[in-house]
Amino acid sequence: FAGRGLNVGGVDFSHIASAADGAIIELTESAVPRLKVEMPLRFGKVTVRTGNQVAGLAGAYGIWLKRVGSGWRLVLNDESDAWGSQHDPKFDVAEIDLAHSEGDAASRRPFGVALVPTAADRGRFVIVWGPHEWTTDFVLAR
Repeated sequence: FAGRGLNVGGVDFSHIASAADGAIIELTESAVPRLKVEMPLRFGKVTVRTGNQVAGLAGAYGIWLKRVGSGWRLVLNDESDAWGSQHDPKFDVAEIDLAHSEGDAASRRPFGVALVPTAADRGRFVIVWGPHEWTTDFVLAR
């Protein structure tokens, strides 16, 4: 559905430009994207662990973008199921600083998330949406 959900033409994409300081980007046309963590990852001083939903299983975290001053943070939330407009901060488990850049304004990339390996024990967490790209580095936490 062009223009809906996490596409650039959707109403939720416009929330990026209008986000106030401290605001979470709500997704009115999508469930919150989720990150599955099969081994602990450390982002700076924050460790994201497995077993947050069910002991012994992979971790599952909702992914939220938060405007902080002129920058951005990744908010990880362990509420088991939520629509993208239902952020509940009592389930937030981590806020991680993100680098942000903007590329070609004509970019039509839908919202996407990737964990990109950069070495045997480290990588980069990447979120793309239209011309926007948010990144943060991580290491495997053993």
